[in-house]
Amino acid sequence: MSLIQRAMLVVSVVTLISLSVSLAGRHFLVIPELERVEATADHKDIDRVLLGIEVVESKLSQVTYDNAVWDDTMVYFSNRDPDYIRRNFNLQTFVIHRVNLILIVDNEGDVLWSNQVDLTSESYVEPDSDLVTMLIQKSSQALSRSPEKIVVKARYAGRPHPITVAISRVLNTDETGVSPGVLIVGRFLDNTVREEVSRAFNVDFTWTVKAEDLAFYETDIESLRRGENQQIEWAISDSLGQPMLNVVSHLGVRGFDDGLFPTPVALSTLAVILIWALVFYLLRHFLISPIVQVAMHLVSVRKSGDYSLRIGTAHRSDEIGVLNEECNALLHHVEEQADSLTRLSRTDGLTQIANRRYFDETLQKQWTLHMRTEESMGLLLCDIDFFKPYNDNYGHPAGDKALQIVGKALANSAHRDSDLVARVGGEEFALLLPATDLEGCKTVARRVLEAVLSLDITHQHCPLGRVSISVGVVSTVPPRNTASKGLYVAADKALYAAKENGRARLEVATFEGEAQASS
Repeated sequence: MSLIQRAMLVVSVVTLISLSVSLAGRHFLVIPELERVEATADHKDIDRVLLGIEVVESKLSQVTYDNAVWDDTMVYFSNRDPDYIRRNFNLQTFVIHRVNLILIVDNEGDVLWSNQVDLTSESYVEPDSDLVTMLIQKSSQALSRSPEKIVVKARYAGRPHPITVAISRVLNTDETGVSPGVLIVGRFLDNTVREEVSRAFNVDFTWTVKAEDLAFYETDIESLRRGENQQIEWAISDSLGQPMLNVVSHLGVRGFDDGLFPTPVALSTLAVILIWALVFYLLRHFLISPIVQVAMHLVSVRKSGDYSLRIGTAHRSDEIGVLNEECNALLHHVEEQADSLTRLSRTDGLTQIANRRYFDETLQKQWTLHMRTEESMGLLLCDIDFFKPYNDNYGHPAGDKALQIVGKALANSAHRDSDLVARVGGEEFALLLPATDLEGCKTVARRVLEAVLSLDITHQHCPLGRVSISVGVVSTVPPRNTASKGLYVAADKALYAAKENGRARLEVATFEGEAQASS
């Protein structure tokens, strides 16, 4: 028998065996597995619906927390200022945050303020008194069950729609104080929520409130399977685990043919595909995949710029193992070089503190951050007094040494990790103080003045007889739509005032759009 005949015999036998195995495998293995995968995908559709509701509830909780844990809300309980309501709970507040109902309730259970909005028509409606009473009662119970929490979430059945609510204790902005009451924010689980979830998570479903004469669908999702109509019927529970909404998930067309006997051609084609798939799998698993993994890893490193990522080695002793090790060695070398370059680009070569470039980057970042958080930030601009005479009379090496000593003293005066000390000019230094008001900035400025004087660096061409500095101070809450450059300009004006007023002192600038220096 020739080799060709032997090969044909082998292929024929393998084909016959493959056809037989494929029939049995399809019936006993493939179809059940496809149904399992289909069920998993179907359950993910259900999970996406539940996740969508959780997203709605999380947003509700955030809105509730932001408005309840706030000094202005605490004040409202004592002064009942109608301007507070007009500013914070107008119609646009409901529409933008997708909220139907807001209640402000004191600890006696009395409603200080309430309102309800129909999000479809974007108009006010009268709050349902029975619903308000129920929510007040339920909120007290929910908070008592979780005394350690500030905000709790709950779902309650109701008509015409169930409601999901976030209930928060009213506290100061720093979460302190005795809570005078609660803020309750609710969203009806109506068609607006269904449409939002459907669009956001690309799921097709409908839901209805259970009629009095109908039973709820099953809540045990894992046991559910799609029916012949390509749907799954299930129920959403309230906070007590009781069903409150009947849901029908409309699933896509089944992605496989579950017929018992496909055509012989299909079986033969499937057998050949499976055989070659096995060959490809082996090649891919043992040869192609490791190389592809190396390539994809290098692409990921290039795109992310994170050279600390390493290729996982499987203790291979072949060429692929050597390739992995050499790639990791190269990445380690590049990472060290990148870290070194980053440090060099951010550090002043003489004083070994931050340079002007890094200071400008950090100032812009902190300006943007504090503009968003509406916190005060400060800037100290320092200049060594009579430094040119010092350089001229003591020489540039002595001047460089003085800059190094002063830079180190300034760095030691900044006690927080978030503070930044930088050399921004020849003899000019800057201290950037995040989350610091004016008094805090002045305290640091005095500390800086004393620190430099305590160095006791002889300077016979200075009235004090030793090296001193002048400091310009500015602190502000960054206004909207302003540039960080204004803060630097204000500090520079204050520094100029300190120079004009005798040096070795601090002066303060007021930042008001255009900074104006003041003593």
